[in-house]
Amino acid sequence: MNGDAKYRELAERIVEQAVKAGATEAEAFLQWGERVNVQINRGRVENLTCAGSKGIGLRVFVHGRLAFMSSSDFDEHILAGLVHEAVSLASEASPEPYNVLPDPGPAGEISGLDDPELSTIPLEKKIDCARKLDALIFEQGPEIQNTEGAVYSDGRFENLIVNSRGLAHRWKESFASTVVSPVAGKDGQKQVAHSWSSARRFRDLKPLEEIAAEACRRARMLLGGEAVPTQKVPVVMDFRAGATLFEGLAYAVNGESVYRDRSFLADKLGKRIGSDLVNVVDDGTLPGGMGSSPVDGEGVPTSRKYVVRRGVLASFLYDTYTARKANTTSTGNAARNSYASRPVIGGLNFYLEAGDRTPEDIISEIDKGFYVFRTMGGGPDAVTGDFSAGAAGVWIEGGKLTRPVAKVTIAAGMLDMLAGIDAVANDLILDSPTATPTYRIREMMVSGV
Repeated sequence: MNGDAKYRELAERIVEQAVKAGATEAEAFLQWGERVNVQINRGRVENLTCAGSKGIGLRVFVHGRLAFMSSSDFDEHILAGLVHEAVSLASEASPEPYNVLPDPGPAGEISGLDDPELSTIPLEKKIDCARKLDALIFEQGPEIQNTEGAVYSDGRFENLIVNSRGLAHRWKESFASTVVSPVAGKDGQKQVAHSWSSARRFRDLKPLEEIAAEACRRARMLLGGEAVPTQKVPVVMDFRAGATLFEGLAYAVNGESVYRDRSFLADKLGKRIGSDLVNVVDDGTLPGGMGSSPVDGEGVPTSRKYVVRRGVLASFLYDTYTARKANTTSTGNAARNSYASRPVIGGLNFYLEAGDRTPEDIISEIDKGFYVFRTMGGGPDAVTGDFSAGAAGVWIEGGKLTRPVAKVTIAAGMLDMLAGIDAVANDLILDSPTATPTYRIREMMVSGV
């Protein structure tokens, strides 16, 4: 029996055993694969991990009572104990009428999710990626004095989900990523910056030279940053920093947050919440997308949908449980980090659609403003709709980048920020679950001295 058939038979057997033990519904989620992680600091290997893994997560319902357990041991007796303990725990839980599993549904094919090449690349080549990236930053100029390290990591996995309603899906996925964190120094001040690349396939990673140059450019531009007087000015969020606002938006459109009235958008469906330039997509079917998969974490087919279209809130995100609460259907947004975690609602490839202008063009129109490279601390509050975060970047004068800025806070209401987006750039990079291009907000409070 090959591995695929063996694991399918195991999942079906576990589900059958759970039903026989008293579960009214049961779901088995299996995951197996391998992972590599390499960290280099000044040419020295600080961490090297090469590991295979496998595991099973089991959800059981006993008349609406839920329990979840997981195991990395596939021994027959261990799994039999897992089944009985899960059913026993569920029997003691509080009943919840919305606790059900999804029915079977067809899943489409999504290209570019798995890279067979990863399993054939020699480990030494992967170590060399991190080692070369670590060395490259010290070729970027005398200001680069140190590093917090360079990392290469990858993984290749197979997933299988089976439930007692006849649902069964299997899919493969992989990822590869590189990140570097140079430390720039001058006149006793230091600044750390980061740059990275993530992709499903090794060959789609950005060139190491490009990653190193970008990280060092950011670190140098922040050197000597000081606070500016408190004032209201236009704020440009660069393509990395800009994701912070939309991570808060993703939480606010979470169906569970909405149902519990813990979202500032709970009563805004179908209403305007942003400018016409705000088009937010959640797409689990994006070819090669870092958040793509044919089905979500409980086996519901994924889809592409607008969450916000031309500034109007078009959709919340649901899993099976919250969809039943809201008397609607699942949007296929039950995210799952691994076999050891229960599915929770999350965006898949959640992003602000790109515009057709360059960041430089957007900056050139600003007489006085703030170009934000990095936010830290605080951030969006999806319950109240407030936004406040520490920020670092570069001051804009006369349409040009002038001096570095640090030790300031940017703040506004999230609805005001979304409504104030008056320019969106063309530099969207879909290498994170939540992504944005550079965009400009008409006005925010920048609090400094």
